[in-house]
Amino acid sequence: MNYRRGSGVRLAGIAVATMMAMCCSQAFAQACTSLPVNSIGPKGIVGQGPNGEKASSVDAVKLTDAEAAKVKAGNFKVGISMQTMNLDWSQLQVQGITDTLKKYGVEVIGTASAEYQVDKQIADQKTVLSAAEDQLATLADQLRVLPNFFFSPEIEVIPDDAVSFRALTKMTAAERDGATASGRLGVEFMRWVETIFALPTNNVPTLTGWEPEVAAEAVCERWNLGSGPIRQLLPVCELHGVRVMSLAPEYHNIDAFSFYDKGTPFIFLNTTKTAERLRFDLAHELGHLIMHGEYEVCQGRDAETQANEFASAFLMPRDSVLSAGLFGSNVDQVIRAKSKWHVAAMALAHRLNSLGLLTEWGYRSLCVELSKRGFRRSEPGSQLRNESSQILGKVMNALRADGFTTRRIAAEIGLPASELAAYLFGLAVTAQNGAGDSSSIGEKPRLEVVGGTAHTYRAT
Repeated sequence: MNYRRGSGVRLAGIAVATMMAMCCSQAFAQACTSLPVNSIGPKGIVGQGPNGEKASSVDAVKLTDAEAAKVKAGNFKVGISMQTMNLDWSQLQVQGITDTLKKYGVEVIGTASAEYQVDKQIADQKTVLSAAEDQLATLADQLRVLPNFFFSPEIEVIPDDAVSFRALTKMTAAERDGATASGRLGVEFMRWVETIFALPTNNVPTLTGWEPEVAAEAVCERWNLGSGPIRQLLPVCELHGVRVMSLAPEYHNIDAFSFYDKGTPFIFLNTTKTAERLRFDLAHELGHLIMHGEYEVCQGRDAETQANEFASAFLMPRDSVLSAGLFGSNVDQVIRAKSKWHVAAMALAHRLNSLGLLTEWGYRSLCVELSKRGFRRSEPGSQLRNESSQILGKVMNALRADGFTTRRIAAEIGLPASELAAYLFGLAVTAQNGAGDSSSIGEKPRLEVVGGTAHTYRAT
């Protein structure tokens, strides 16, 4: 056999390298075999969704017996949309989803494979959903949304600990969850409005840790409200960037709640209450926004007490009350005087007591007599009207003038007109006949304040 010099050396080298590779492979295999599987992967959930959504552990998704029974009774049908079905993992995933849903009586009516094409994925989703249009319409009706709502971008959930509820103990968990979900849709409506109108920016100070009385005085000074009664509280809050909306009447056990969304303060009010109670609820939630801030958990008895004290001091400034000559007042004097500050008789009695203008015996006697006369839950004989939203009123009028009906405005965010009306109930007029024509709105109108202390707005 003929070969050139050096070939033997190279062959020997290849043989040695091959033996070393085999030894290394065996050592690597042994190392992998002895390596605990749990040590390879991450310790927890990593990564976020395309819009920063945080993932949840599968262990957190557990249905109670009641919830499972409700799902089974719904006779739901679903479609599964996958980027591809050409992987074993994808097929196993669909099989697992199908088997799990089957346990709850949910039927999978189809699986779409987009093959990593966005347009195809959207088309496939519509094809799958078209097979269950009746079910989709029924579900939309039950949830009080339009079918196109399900094709809208995913809406972020408001965390429970980010929301301040007034009278939290009176509500059920279902009412709380329903209210926060409703609040999220209200936020979406206002975000849509902000794409058309330039609304006032947030000017709510953060005074975390301040005494409520001092905080109220500081806000009055910062907002140039003086030391007298605040005649129109709702427009004042709107002027300084607070978005005020209505709770649907069905949430009758919820007085009000508030939260920040991306730096914007929101307050939702139960507008079925008396005008005096509505003003106090609004001031109470404003106190949460100011004293407990955007990053402060504002629930608990102490937080509620602080917000109540802030509302009392904000609506009935110390100097204004002390100069009113109400020392030792009787029930008739309190009933007559309450109209000066547009507050409930009980609220004024409490303020007089906190400022030392009533003895403890006098305060208790006053509360008993007011209760006998029906002032604990209402304001008999009151002529005070609920304050209306200047911003929502002007927005709705401007949109209608540009061809938008209430129905069309609601459809922009996937809601029926009646559902949108619930968010504006008691705050702005929403009735409008006709379907309306499509029209465009050009440059954003800016809502300006005109007319001094009346705080009225106009779109310019």
